[in-house]
Amino acid sequence: MVEVEVVSPMEQELQDVNPMEMELGELNPAMEELEVSQDMEEDEDEGGMRRMRRRSTTSDCMIRNHQHHHDTGDHHNAAAELLARSFQLAVSAHDWVVAESLVPFFFADAHRLNDALCIALDSIWFLSTTQELAAASELIERLIAAGAHDFTRATLRTSFLASCVSACRSRTINLANTVTVMAQRLRERLKECNGDEVLKAEAAAKVQRFTEWALKCIGSHTCRRRGGSKSGGAACDVVTTTTSAMHSLTAIESCHQLMAFKKFLDLAGFQLSKKDYTEAFDAACFPLTLFSNAIDPGWATGLAASPMQGLLGLLVERGADNVNQCFLEAARFGSTELVRIFLQIAQRNGMKLDTDLALGFASHYGKIGTMECLVDDGNAEAFLGPLMRAAERGYMEVSRQ
Repeated sequence: MVEVEVVSPMEQELQDVNPMEMELGELNPAMEELEVSQDMEEDEDEGGMRRMRRRSTTSDCMIRNHQHHHDTGDHHNAAAELLARSFQLAVSAHDWVVAESLVPFFFADAHRLNDALCIALDSIWFLSTTQELAAASELIERLIAAGAHDFTRATLRTSFLASCVSACRSRTINLANTVTVMAQRLRERLKECNGDEVLKAEAAAKVQRFTEWALKCIGSHTCRRRGGSKSGGAACDVVTTTTSAMHSLTAIESCHQLMAFKKFLDLAGFQLSKKDYTEAFDAACFPLTLFSNAIDPGWATGLAASPMQGLLGLLVERGADNVNQCFLEAARFGSTELVRIFLQIAQRNGMKLDTDLALGFASHYGKIGTMECLVDDGNAEAFLGPLMRAAERGYMEVSRQ
């Protein structure tokens, strides 16, 4: 896997990525705003919660010591980094008391306060209980009340993460292998796009870096949900964790997660624009397009996909207007389950999707399963064009269909 550069203690910046419009050779603003977190420590020892609390106490001491040595920049940075790491560990372990106790230390640093908002929001896709929902929502509210205001970045990156979480729940796969699969899919996709080769290579590297972050985040939360390392045993390995370790999602958990996301959007209010919602919709769809071949048939109608259905639905209700564009993109790359979700969203919101054009894209690239979905579920009926495209490219299976 590509080694992730650490740009700051809490975040690694991802810019200039063009996931949905690479053919135009332009940079997609939806991904320019995404910044990823430095992942939480992977080598928790026994009593991981006690260890985390000791870190918080150490952080308090460092801050008090810093008040006596305010002219020492290096000491200040070290204390800030320790606080940031302690906050990440607390949120990952759902120790909301410790996380909230650290918020006041971020008051003087707007960047770290916004980073903390992103980290707290990302945790909602791992909530299980009503108590966790209340605690996570309270933490997010407190961060916003303290001055966190980068709602655009938080919305974009959590939409991307939610997509990866939903996809990982679709089947049992090794998270490290998932990165490899997505990287291969991205290379295949970029081959079919026009544009400068150097630009495409840079975009591929940055998308892979962000995907690695998302999957490590999933692995980290999964490890800590299982209690981290056991007494006398090895630490939970975030990289080799399989998605089987992610418990089956229940309807109540899905409801909690969507309630938390909706509450965040309500708190953001008019500070999120129609453009922000459109770009968040784009960011959420992108991983599912790359995951297409790894997703089990029927995923879109199961509980594992319900947070994704709800998230996309909320973004559409708030103003995302690129549903048809993402729908065509999904058909082109054979993301059948994502196509099904788009059809469901369109039906619920009274939207019109261009199923005939989507059928043309699917046939042009020989995506048989997607074609069947568009005909059976989307009522596509313009067959002549797709048959001609398939014949031109030698897809005999399409012609036989």
